Amino acid sequence: RRIEPQELEFSITYYPDASVYDPGPTASQERLYDICEEMGRTFVGEWWQMQIFSRPAATAENGGPGTAEGSELRTPLETDPEVKLANVKRTMRRSGGAGNVVTLMTIPLFLLMMYMKKDTIERLTDAYTIFALAEYVLIAAYALINLGFYSMWYRKAKIAAEQGEDLPPVRGGYRIAAWICLILMFGSMFFWMRYFGKALYFIVGGLVLVCTFVNVFFAEQIRKGQKRRGVSREKNRRRTLASIMVMGIVTTAVMTSVLVFGVTHHWFREGSQPTEYVTTAINGSTWTWDVYHDDIPLEIEDLMDVDYEYYSKERRKDNGSLFARHVKFIQNGFPDRQDPPEMEYEILDTKLFYEACLNDMLESETKLDGEPFGDRRFTVEGTESLKALWNADNVYQLIRDDGPRALYVISWTKESGGKDRIAKIDFSWEPTEEQLALAGKTLLNAEL
Repeated sequence: RRIEPQELEFSITYYPDASVYDPGPTASQERLYDICEEMGRTFVGEWWQMQIFSRPAATAENGGPGTAEGSELRTPLETDPEVKLANVKRTMRRSGGAGNVVTLMTIPLFLLMMYMKKDTIERLTDAYTIFALAEYVLIAAYALINLGFYSMWYRKAKIAAEQGEDLPPVRGGYRIAAWICLILMFGSMFFWMRYFGKALYFIVGGLVLVCTFVNVFFAEQIRKGQKRRGVSREKNRRRTLASIMVMGIVTTAVMTSVLVFGVTHHWFREGSQPTEYVTTAINGSTWTWDVYHDDIPLEIEDLMDVDYEYYSKERRKDNGSLFARHVKFIQNGFPDRQDPPEMEYEILDTKLFYEACLNDMLESETKLDGEPFGDRRFTVEGTESLKALWNADNVYQLIRDDGPRALYVISWTKESGGKDRIAKIDFSWEPTEEQLALAGKTLLNAEL
């Protein structure tokens, strides 16, 4: 509230039993306010358990320092340092300290959920997950800083209280360390958005922020409304928490609906927008297909003459981070009884865990949920000529019980191809040596 300009001296004390859900000051709080009023202090406000008071500053007009009146004005709000420390300790257990401990306990659960059922390639190339991991690390560091500095301060304060001295102030090192963490958290957001942000990430991030703001706003309005109506602390807490859960379900449903609608309507595509192609089945039923026109590094037309008008050329997956880049391309036709040749391939550039990524690429064709997938397996037998043709470290060909397939995984390293790159290509036909040579050269030199 605005007041007339004046010199005031502010004091704070902690009241551990206070709650933001209380309809008003408790009887013991009222007694605290009366005592402080008798000491010349006026209650200003509260922030959780922190109680704030003010009184006129000691000046020459009201006695000043050194006089009896000035000494009375300078009397601290809490004269017993042990009682003061006990209040701080109880407050930290109920609010700040407990919140930081809960944060440290929940972060591993979030990380576990983020990384469940993800292979090495997904972990290295998912910029969003890497960013979230970095943010969680900084949040954990911030919580540890709070707990660590409080622990050091408490040891010093306990010694001071036992000696009858006032509690020590919080030094600047805590503020500097906390600010560094906060700056890094927000700085990493801008760095991530600048270098790795995609339309989908921006929209998801915006939706999360809006939904969080809506949840907090409505929960706060409900809490304040219950408080004004004099609802008890427990009822207010239960109703506020229930409103948070309901609003969370509602906003999650809205956000999910927006994302599903956006995906089905191609809001998040960074390449070309698809056109439609309608095919007719033998029984007369019609199907509408999306035909993409993305720029892909290797096309079937580069390998052979083909007369098919409705090829869909799609850059289906494009994930990248500081550590790796993974792109998948598809060129396919449609069931329109023309049966054109088709081709799928993907390229991975990685700076870390090359062997693990290579294993992931192989297992993506031979395993399903970690278990062997039918009779599918890879072999290097009979691929020596391809290894020499493509100047590769290794070439793996997919085989089944009835024979080999025209699906290859090619691994290059800086010693062979000049870069740490892994590629997988799947032909729907049996390619010639000339086609294989051109395909391998294109995959190795393709710009992602």
